[in-house]
Amino acid sequence: MGGRIDGAYIGDLKCWPFAKAQRLNGILRVGFEHSEFFPNATSPSEIEGAKPRIWFSDESTEPPPKALRGPPDGLTHTFFVEAEGRLSLCDGWFGHQGQYPREFIAKRIITARPA
Repeated sequence: MGGRIDGAYIGDLKCWPFAKAQRLNGILRVGFEHSEFFPNATSPSEIEGAKPRIWFSDESTEPPPKALRGPPDGLTHTFFVEAEGRLSLCDGWFGHQGQYPREFIAKRIITARPA
């Protein structure tokens, strides 16, 4: 592309089309510079080897459930989650270095437990 970007970032919800708020269940895999969401997945073996496509952004105003407040050990952790939020409607450049074509912005995490 080249060039330079100037200005203040106004947020993904203002820059990309997102679906209306919805409740999703699935598996969240988080670690150093990744936050990968696999909606409707029910077991870690189901996502083994799967290429992540959805970046999970936790923008909830409540503190995250205790399960998500693990020590910053640099390891990857996997959780079963249920969250309310908005899913991007088209591909973009989300997450760490724009590696994820979609994004789920969680406004409320309902449950989270280690997988």
